[in-house]
Amino acid sequence: MTDEDSTLSGGVPEPTVDYERRARRWNVFVTALLVVILFIPMPFVRFETWPAKAMLGEHLVTPWSRFRICYESFPKGEAVAEVFGFNWRGRLKNGDGTNPQFIHPGSVGPAVLKWQNGPEIILHAAYADGDLIRVETYWQPMILWPFKMIWNIRGHFKVPVKS
Repeated sequence: MTDEDSTLSGGVPEPTVDYERRARRWNVFVTALLVVILFIPMPFVRFETWPAKAMLGEHLVTPWSRFRICYESFPKGEAVAEVFGFNWRGRLKNGDGTNPQFIHPGSVGPAVLKWQNGPEIILHAAYADGDLIRVETYWQPMILWPFKMIWNIRGHFKVPVKS
């Protein structure tokens, strides 16, 4: 058997062509799988003040996601940190197992919202207006989340149109 018999007409050995075909098939499979995952509904959480409806944040929820509301208690001025988590269904749970929808810390000053290990968000306006913090969980496909955020941002930057 000569070298010419074990190569294709382009001069590439047959095993190399077989590996390239496998790699292409694997690439198509992984791409299709990622597209399918983007259309699977995932749980999200939105923090907003109520009744003013000022959005404080929106995040993807996992079973290990958590956030804290930190404040100074009203009568004694002691530092309090309430930790909230989520179950595998995306439902909000606090330490005693209840599912609160509104959070109102009875605090001396403004409360602080901290998602996971991210930066703290000081809730000055909510404290001054006496607003509650509304926590809403919902499900939506992952692919829609960036478009929804763009739509929400667009609403904050309305340009007046002369008619």
